[in-house]
Amino acid sequence: MNWKIVTSLLGFAVMAVCGDPAWVKITEPANSAKVAMRPVVRGQVWTKDASVVLVVHPTETGDFWVQPPIKVEKDGSWQTRPYVGRAEDTGKGFEIRAVAAMKLDLKEGQVLSDWPAAAAQSPVVAVTRE
Repeated sequence: MNWKIVTSLLGFAVMAVCGDPAWVKITEPANSAKVAMRPVVRGQVWTKDASVVLVVHPTETGDFWVQPPIKVEKDGSWQTRPYVGRAEDTGKGFEIRAVAAMKLDLKEGQVLSDWPAAAAQSPVVAVTRE
């Protein structure tokens, strides 16, 4: 199955229902930042009704970790404190991405083999654990 086509079609379906293009972004931390094991990650999403999930990918593995649920505020802003590695992961690289309007129901702690299909995906933010 071609996931790019499925993701595009899902995005068009969300736009048709919501009237607005689906988007989600991470506003903090910046790309290439050094972060703590439980950093604050902030962002925005196109609607307060969107379900947003953060996924963390340790770059040395093929695992993509689903993080705890995120509460979206009335203005579409959100913040969360994901788990970025373990105590022994100092100096290692991680990628963080926010997704919204997911194709599948994602659960905290779930390990995926790739970024999940979603109508909206933020650009990947690369970080290093301090």
